[in-house]
Amino acid sequence: MEQTTSQKILDIAQSLVVAGGYNGFSFADISGAVGIRKASIHHHFPTKIELVRTLVEQYAQKAASALEAVRSNVPAPVDQLKAYTGYWQTCIRDGSQPFCVCAMLASEMEILPKEVAAEVQVSFPKPVRLAGHGAGGRRGAGAVPPR
Repeated sequence: MEQTTSQKILDIAQSLVVAGGYNGFSFADISGAVGIRKASIHHHFPTKIELVRTLVEQYAQKAASALEAVRSNVPAPVDQLKAYTGYWQTCIRDGSQPFCVCAMLASEMEILPKEVAAEVQVSFPKPVRLAGHGAGGRRGAGAVPPR
């Protein structure tokens, strides 16, 4: 199945955010990478704020699904946490996976538009909350207690 133009825009935006943060890219950068006019990007995402909010929301949903898969396939909470941290350790060490969009944007929280900052604040803690729960979405024996 071919990717939609919106998804191509989001994929390029993700790589640009990871590489340079919120202020490290423009619609012109995306336009060149996707091969469309800037006006076409505005058709899908009227503002950069809307584009990045959508990106954060989509990224957070994918991260939550991935964590749910770990919880379903790895029964012990300690092993779930090891799998979660192992994923990011590999990501940081060899660059085989994209860096966490929310982590990158959280490092820029002071300069983000308030709408983007709010989306990051809502989305970023989700993986941390999910990683601290046992199988079935409940805090189980051996689960890491919240702070």
